[in-house]
Amino acid sequence: MDLALSNREEEAVLILIKNDCGIKQVANKMDISDRTAEKHFENAKKKKNVNTLSGLVFKYLKNHKELLAFIFLSIQIFSSVGISEDSQRRRKRGRRIAKITRVQKVQNKAIA
Repeated sequence: MDLALSNREEEAVLILIKNDCGIKQVANKMDISDRTAEKHFENAKKKKNVNTLSGLVFKYLKNHKELLAFIFLSIQIFSSVGISEDSQRRRKRGRRIAKITRVQKVQNKAIA
């Protein structure tokens, strides 16, 4: 049987999930010591009957479907933006290389 998390434990889990960070970053965001953050996660894992942080995140998201939907939507938006920016960079790089090649050809003809 799963027990309810305290407000601080739940806050720590939410920061971990939403910011995709580690325990030290969670501690910094909550303005607590690393050890206190670790203790929050240890207590939360005991209450949810899991051994790992990933298990804790899985159980938490299983019970909070609206947060899971938000995360999936965020991933889709960021991945589509990242792909388009990456492809634009590749296109610009390709045009620069083509321009350099044309200039080199002109220079070679002038020398010959």
